[in-house]
Amino acid sequence: GAVGGRSTPPPTQVQLSATGVAGLTYLLQYSPDLVGWTNLFTNSAGANLSFVDTIVTTLPARYYRTLYVSGSVTASNIAYAQANSFLSSNAVGYVNLSVPPGSSLVANPFNTPSNTLSALFPSVPDRSQFYKYTTGQGYTAASGYAANRGGWLGANPTLSPGEGGSFQNPAATNAVLTLVGQVPQGTLANPLPAGYSIVSPMTPIPTALATLPGAPGDIIYRWINGNWAVYSYGSSAWNANNYPVLNPGEAIFLFKSAPANWTLRFTPYN
Repeated sequence: GAVGGRSTPPPTQVQLSATGVAGLTYLLQYSPDLVGWTNLFTNSAGANLSFVDTIVTTLPARYYRTLYVSGSVTASNIAYAQANSFLSSNAVGYVNLSVPPGSSLVANPFNTPSNTLSALFPSVPDRSQFYKYTTGQGYTAASGYAANRGGWLGANPTLSPGEGGSFQNPAATNAVLTLVGQVPQGTLANPLPAGYSIVSPMTPIPTALATLPGAPGDIIYRWINGNWAVYSYGSSAWNANNYPVLNPGEAIFLFKSAPANWTLRFTPYN
């Protein structure tokens, strides 16, 4: 079975649900990083699961899955379910992108009903801009947000997991952009072109960059507070003295000397 997660724009709550199964109790769990999980809520045995969680905009991210417990929720039944990975077939969640004034490289780490710019970011600071980058051509799709004209104008590009773009925040303070959706799962391959591109992990696991394929001459550029942090590939590995851990929803500028596939794997059973 699967756990459902949805919200209405602008997102302030996540509505979580699962269809009841006779004899089973759902134990809803949450995680800040898809690694460690904490129990949050349970339903009555056999009943539908329904829970509303308020989006905390100061959190970088929160993800959800369900543990299926046979019978009542006792310590021994929970331990048995965990030992046998009786878990939902998917994970859902939300990510808060805190974008400072000026430029940020942003990404969408979720599968959503519509991975278009206007659907992902329906309410942003007035006069915000978004640019999509195409290898070999530069920034090819530009969009501007005009509140008095109903939202985004110009191109309405997709921002799917694995992609990225440049977001321009015209405000004097940080803007929080909240994304809600389903975590991509399975074995995920992101084709990386030769040359420059803006890319992101196809699923928001903390160790994503450790799987990024590299070759001599390859370079990671991370835009932090108006400056580039640069990580180059040596003779056999990325320079790891201050190896970056990306924030959920963060993209990078990448130079590749040759095409490659960036492969990640995630399941709720991790």
